[in-house]
Amino acid sequence: MKLAVVGRTFLALALLTSMLSSSQAPPDQNFVGTVYDLDYLGNQGWTQALLKTATGQTDLAATTKSEILQAVLEAGILNATSVSVTYRAGEPAELHSATLRPTPACREKGCVEEVRCASEGCFAKVTGYSEVRTTNPRALGILLTAVQKKKAVEYLDVNQQGEIVRVKINIP
Repeated sequence: MKLAVVGRTFLALALLTSMLSSSQAPPDQNFVGTVYDLDYLGNQGWTQALLKTATGQTDLAATTKSEILQAVLEAGILNATSVSVTYRAGEPAELHSATLRPTPACREKGCVEEVRCASEGCFAKVTGYSEVRTTNPRALGILLTAVQKKKAVEYLDVNQQGEIVRVKINIP
């Protein structure tokens, strides 16, 4: 009798463990808003971003350890441009990606239409070019400077994989 109870208990625990391990992590959630606060917390190892919707009624507080994502958020706050983010809910929420779509003020070849980043790297839509990508923070910095200054990038060269190998901006 004891063996049957222990066997059933073990089976129930195994089934529960299997169900818990096979369950998927919660899906990323989306939020579109304006960044109004960035707070680097070195002792915690991350930066907290506060975003609000256009109506100002909904806020998102989320964190990132990624310098790349922080750079996109900084560009959003500098330009007062809406940023679209994906995040995993939790305490605190964790940013997974950020997309900056600048107001279309620059229309010539080389204008940065969109910068979409995750911790691993970024993709950019640039007028007159196929989508390009970079994992280099310096190349990303030039793309974001072009967005901020509303100027086209020059000498955008990519390798066969579409990775930026040269990008230049010149503000006379």
